[in-house]
Amino acid sequence: MAKSEEYIRKIKRIKKPADITRMYRQLQSGTSLRDWPEGKAFEYLVLRAFELEGAEVTWPFSVRRDGKELEQIDGAVQDGGLYCLLEMKQYKDSIDFDAIAKLRARLARRPTQAMGAIFSIRGFTDPAKVLAQFSTPINVLLWDADDIEYGLTSAQCVLDYKRSFVTPSSTDFRTTVFWRRRRHDSVRGYGRSVRQ
Repeated sequence: MAKSEEYIRKIKRIKKPADITRMYRQLQSGTSLRDWPEGKAFEYLVLRAFELEGAEVTWPFSVRRDGKELEQIDGAVQDGGLYCLLEMKQYKDSIDFDAIAKLRARLARRPTQAMGAIFSIRGFTDPAKVLAQFSTPINVLLWDADDIEYGLTSAQCVLDYKRSFVTPSSTDFRTTVFWRRRRHDSVRGYGRSVRQ
């Protein structure tokens, strides 16, 4: 059995969002999960969270041509008319703009409706956040630890993902990114500025 099939089988044993959240908190604290290689558990638990909420999930895959791997994608999620490539980063430090640029390049080779999201346990550097906001088209959402925690504990990853790309008041993506951040901050009671 291929390793990816083994990981899918293992993560599908998890039936409750609370168990996904518990796993995530272990990873966030720096604790390794038994029988999972570094980084793999995070990839599969994010995808499983979306699947438990009813989204159609594509597990990690490679794009090959002439027998050579051109790119490896951590996963994809589809719900309704929205399609999103996902990248999960479980690093010790914040993610810089390189990961965002790489995902944007992958999206450029796909239909324009495809969006991207990067999930990072340690968040993103300030320059990465600024560059992500002002790069056009704005087609990559950044999920930091607070966003991930909120999505998992409220069991609303899919709903939040949908709202992040299309709000009732606007189809301007720049506005929806700011709306998403304000929504999370107000729900958590932070009240911090979006641009901080």
